Amino acid sequence: MKSLKTLTVAALFAVSGSAFAVPITGTINITGTNQLLDGMGSPSTVAASKKIDFIGPGTVVAPSDSDFAGALGGTATMTDFTFDVFAGSVTPLWSVTVGPTTWSFDLTALQFSKFTVASNDFLVISGKGIAHMTGKDDTNAEWSYSTQNGTLSVKSTSYSSTTVPAPGLLALVGLGLVGMGVARRFKKA
Repeated sequence: MKSLKTLTVAALFAVSGSAFAVPITGTINITGTNQLLDGMGSPSTVAASKKIDFIGPGTVVAPSDSDFAGALGGTATMTDFTFDVFAGSVTPLWSVTVGPTTWSFDLTALQFSKFTVASNDFLVISGKGIAHMTGKDDTNAEWSYSTQNGTLSVKSTSYSSTTVPAPGLLALVGLGLVGMGVARRFKKA
């Protein structure tokens, strides 16, 4: 009987594969046109700007690599938002669909700076959020935006420091071990 239990446990470990999260990796670059707006929604200078109005769709340009390589040349839908007094999230900030695959990014936190160099006004925004891709796990990501006198340049970088084992497998193995321990106690009693 003891060898049957040992064989059963060994067989369970042999057939159970390890499951890992599949993070999104790589970089996507989007270019397009935008208009900066003041607090009332009127066109403004960089210095007075509080909102971004993305004019028309953006285009995914090189270098867009790794998991984002399939988006190259695709059309990006951008969501207008207020960056000065940030409301908390923009969902999605951008999205791209090429064939059956959709990539998107939810902005959850940001910081910005405005400055002038040689009579050129700059606005730089960076933020963090969650990247999404069809067939992959949601992944923590960073996003940056810059404009020089109204010309848009957006870059989103996805990253994940480690692959994380799926919790379902660990829970099943743990429950199985607990069940074996409980069964053994009842057998002794």
